[in-house]
Amino acid sequence: MNDRKRIIRQWFRLAKEALGDAEYNLQGKRFKTCVNRLYYAVFYAASALLLTKGLSSGKHEGIRKLFHREFIKTEILDVHWGQFYDKSYGDRLAADYRLMPRFTFSYLDERLKKMKQFLRLIRKYLSSEGVWKK
Repeated sequence: MNDRKRIIRQWFRLAKEALGDAEYNLQGKRFKTCVNRLYYAVFYAASALLLTKGLSSGKHEGIRKLFHREFIKTEILDVHWGQFYDKSYGDRLAADYRLMPRFTFSYLDERLKKMKQFLRLIRKYLSSEGVWKK
């Protein structure tokens, strides 16, 4: 396995770990931390995707813009997933920079379900790109 595939796999592992952290924090009603971990799951998964095209960025906004350019505008992924990324980004900003953001258990539970769908989709794409092949 080449180094790029190893790094892609590591980004994806980080996404799954962040999802697990989000689930744990939701159950503990630590909503701000749950939002943060949900965002990072998207960010890490997008980083894995971009690396399949040899792309990366050292900035959050750079990853988001590249994700839209390479996967949403090209219709590799449905526009819905671009909106999902954007909402996750906005939620994270609210959680990190507002003193009293308003998130509910039911809202975050729905976000978790969507995140699981997103990671399944990304895993399928990565498999189609040979990331998990011998």
